[in-house]
Amino acid sequence: MSKHRPFADLEFGPTVQALMFQLHESTHLVVTRDDALAGYLGWLLVDPEGAEAWVAGKARLMAKPDGTAIAATLFATQYTEDILPMITAATCASVASRSASRVSGSPWSAATV
Repeated sequence: MSKHRPFADLEFGPTVQALMFQLHESTHLVVTRDDALAGYLGWLLVDPEGAEAWVAGKARLMAKPDGTAIAATLFATQYTEDILPMITAATCASVASRSASRVSGSPWSAATV
């Protein structure tokens, strides 16, 4: 991820802290192609009102264990065609099981969310 903007410009500590939180909370997915990392999406579970206040610049984004919406906070992919399927898979994972998913290769039907 360090090769992707904006990650290349971020401070190491806060980025690792966010990554570790997502791994602990199982609010992430990894995309691989040919056994190589091709994408990562990490998110927070949030409540819609809090997310809207954050977007408007009126509040800080806060994780809510019982949140009904997601806010993508770490997102990198090598393939633009993976953006929408990754967001869809993250939403499905959050709604269905609140667990991380590993998606290997293409097509996206291989996802287990």
